[in-house]
Amino acid sequence: MEYAHKLPAGHQLGPYWVVEALGTGASATVYRCVDEQDDEFAVKVRKRGVLSADRRFLREYEAMRSLRLPGVVRVFEAGLEPDLIWFSMEVVRGPTILQFIHRAKTPSRRVDFTLDLGQQLLSILSSLHNAGFVHRDIKPSNVLVDEFGAVKVLDFGISRYFDSVTDYTDPGMVIGTVPYMAPEQFAGLPPNDRVDVYASALILY
Repeated sequence: MEYAHKLPAGHQLGPYWVVEALGTGASATVYRCVDEQDDEFAVKVRKRGVLSADRRFLREYEAMRSLRLPGVVRVFEAGLEPDLIWFSMEVVRGPTILQFIHRAKTPSRRVDFTLDLGQQLLSILSSLHNAGFVHRDIKPSNVLVDEFGAVKVLDFGISRYFDSVTDYTDPGMVIGTVPYMAPEQFAGLPPNDRVDVYASALILY
């Protein structure tokens, strides 16, 4: 499937107008958009058509909307177009956690960055896990550092609520991003909060 990554500037999505594309992933594109008040938002967009994928996309929105936690990117609205599905979220201006760390001029400064950002990341994940969620796809591109040096976690497309009996992945399906997946993910075993800790450790290492 070709995903929605070519929306022109000025294209309207609900109450938002596209300004420019911020990035394209495997299944969606994120655009910088503005509303009538000229406030900025990041709007994640994908083409509709595959029911299971559309459900996962909406599930990401519902998961993020329910998580009013420090360090978790806030989401606002979702909508359906004839051939598109989208949701809006706050704009995070900044690099990934690894890009930020590697900006350090000296090894000692890099260690300082790693310790500070690592502590922030694990604190966010602790709050997430205490709320009953496991992210399942912690990787550098899903961990950003804003202009104030604060860590922001995003992309809950394959997150799971611990007590949920509803999942839009098949039993035993291997999901995640290979370089940051825990052994139990490769084995298709039920995930728990330790897979997020494992991925975080790999990032910091």
